[in-house]
Amino acid sequence: MSPSTADENSADCIDVIREDTLHAILALEATDAAKGALTATLDKHLANLKIVAGAHLLGLKKQIQLAQKLLLHPRAARVCAVLRALARGKKPATFAEVMARADLLTVWKPHPEPVRVTWISKAPKPGYRPIVVSGPVRTAQALMVRDLLLMMNIDSDFDCAKKGGGGEKRLIKNVCEDIEDGKHWLWTPDIKNCFGSIRPGHLGWLPTDGRLLKNVMFLPKCAKVVVSNDGPEEVGLILQSLGLGIDVASLSVDALRVELLHFTVQVVRRGLVQGSVLSPLLARAVVAQNVHAALDGLEVSTNSISDDLIIRAKTKVEIFAARLAVTKLFSSLPDGPIELHDVLPINANSRRAEAVGYRLEPGNGFGANYVHVKPWLKRVAKFKQRLFTKLKAAKPDDDLFEIAEKYRARWFASQGAWTKVPELSDNVSAAITASYVDDYNSGLPMGTWNVGKSKFDFLTQIP
Repeated sequence: MSPSTADENSADCIDVIREDTLHAILALEATDAAKGALTATLDKHLANLKIVAGAHLLGLKKQIQLAQKLLLHPRAARVCAVLRALARGKKPATFAEVMARADLLTVWKPHPEPVRVTWISKAPKPGYRPIVVSGPVRTAQALMVRDLLLMMNIDSDFDCAKKGGGGEKRLIKNVCEDIEDGKHWLWTPDIKNCFGSIRPGHLGWLPTDGRLLKNVMFLPKCAKVVVSNDGPEEVGLILQSLGLGIDVASLSVDALRVELLHFTVQVVRRGLVQGSVLSPLLARAVVAQNVHAALDGLEVSTNSISDDLIIRAKTKVEIFAARLAVTKLFSSLPDGPIELHDVLPINANSRRAEAVGYRLEPGNGFGANYVHVKPWLKRVAKFKQRLFTKLKAAKPDDDLFEIAEKYRARWFASQGAWTKVPELSDNVSAAITASYVDDYNSGLPMGTWNVGKSKFDFLTQIP
């Protein structure tokens, strides 16, 4: 990463920290004088962030020294972290409470504050995944460490999910430009259980104190884990989906809850905390570190959206070489493998290539777009699942067509990478959604038909 790019990234991060903290100050139950004092404290923290960000010109050792001195010890850093943590938890707080919490906050000792884990359905996919909700102390600790790491520019240089990365729209634009320029061979693996696969050893290259790894980046042993799913039927379904070999029918409800808690504790302590404000940054950094190491010397382009990788090359030989290099390195990491949901590389000119849920069709674009991009099977399945849920939850007197159209309009607008044909794409998607409602009212599967062994969906036929 060039110095100018690093400075731009740091400036973007500082702007976000400023906005988030100001928002938290405005929401505080405090006098104007107290809010003014907090704003002055924020200014001190922002000044320290700029000093640390600029210290990269002085060398890594100097930057680390300044970072720990200015971002992990001062009261200003602790106050700003507490403010943002309370705002994230949407807990009303007073000026006195903020200052008291800040005085007790430290990242140098493990904190016993419990975390609450909720197992969330992966629908329309089968199974469940654990989401961890941390309290204000653990969140404030994570925010302090995140501020430090952001100023040291450890974030991925190719991940579009990060702040300022442009999201899926930027990613798809990069891919389409590469296809037009001749890099039409794509490899699109995603990482299995990305957060859960990352261990402390995978972050050993970080130039930080080891106590931050044990106390903040990963869940310390003293932190109690509480499972919020306690309904008998739900607990049984979760355990069945996890494939643990437990005979759910033979156990009492209390025994099932004990089994779920035991497994949940193992999962939550195994890797990065799913739901922590710090984990996405750490995961992106680990992935980028290893992808760069694997692809060094190869003529390829790389982007990602969190755990979805998209690598492009001009030739079949180059893309298969990239696939071999990344797979080999990820599977042989000394601190444990990071597994990939592997797929074979594909030539985008086949018009069967997909990226982050979009189908890519070179030579079929609208207007100045060489590649036509539209939502594909995963996005369609998620749309239909949520639509079905909304229709099912409707009251007897509700207009189902109106409910469906309101949801469809929001979904249509959210598909930012779609090269929509003016009016036509919108009108066709509205008509197809209305047909889904007709199918729902008739008790039929929504908008699908089978031809031989292939399954088609109406919504994938939108231009």
